[in-house]
Amino acid sequence: AERVLAAAAEQKLPPWHTAVSLPISGHNVHLAAGFSDLRSCGLVRYRCDELRGYDHLRAWLDHLVLCASPPQGVALRTRHLAFDGDLVFEALTPDIAGRYLADLLLLYAEGLQCPVPFFRKAAWEYVQGGMKKARTKWFGAPNAKGRPESGDIWHALAWRGVEDPLDDQFMQTAETVFRPMISHLAGEKPG
Repeated sequence: AERVLAAAAEQKLPPWHTAVSLPISGHNVHLAAGFSDLRSCGLVRYRCDELRGYDHLRAWLDHLVLCASPPQGVALRTRHLAFDGDLVFEALTPDIAGRYLADLLLLYAEGLQCPVPFFRKAAWEYVQGGMKKARTKWFGAPNAKGRPESGDIWHALAWRGVEDPLDDQFMQTAETVFRPMISHLAGEKPG
């Protein structure tokens, strides 16, 4: 609690809204976003739990928007605090942040047409520890915690008839989503 109070001690700025225009497949896509918790030191987020891939991804997406359309008087820094550590992302140029956002929005657009093999838990395990870990998260294992990600009813519906969706497209999608984030992670330290 002390770390959160110290990190969030700065007064919040007024709510900030933006629209980012990104070229995707020959079209300009407009992404609208807003933050009600900006401070001059940047974004400070927290969750009372251990860090998970979800926390990394959410902090990264918010950070990309912050950097793609930088507000005046705000440091382009995102910090996410959790029980077991802190994530820190430092400034990116608007061009780089926009490029990463465009890559993610292209995946989203593809997913509106047909299922894209992005399984966030298995994908996170893949980029962290390889395909063996991803398969354990997807298919489960005798002593694994929780149920396998393949047991999710929406995944089962979307991927019915596909014996193993953890293929080359899965690996490429996981790399597209998570690898830039990992390469720009300025800090992940114990709490």
